[in-house]
Amino acid sequence: MKMVQVMRSIYSAYLDISNKFTKLQAAYNRERSGNERLTNRLEEVLDENRELRIVAADFGRIKAVVGSEKVNAVINRAKQQEQIEAEQKRAIRRKYNREAR
Repeated sequence: MKMVQVMRSIYSAYLDISNKFTKLQAAYNRERSGNERLTNRLEEVLDENRELRIVAADFGRIKAVVGSEKVNAVINRAKQQEQIEAEQKRAIRRKYNREAR
């Protein structure tokens, strides 16, 4: 009878350890998957960074040839034009939303 109790306690301990192992394995797999996603995102960001460095170098070349003041003036004009267009789109949306009511 005592042997049966010992075997039951050993089996119970085995089940506990087995369940803990299964949970740890699942947690490990989730962490590994998360790390893989982060690694992929890091690669994307590094690629984007390389591309932006090339654009920045080209922009520097343009500034050197054309002159900073002219380049900045062109950029400011483009930004102003973008703002005007964005405001026009907002006005059209507001008008449309009022008419829809």
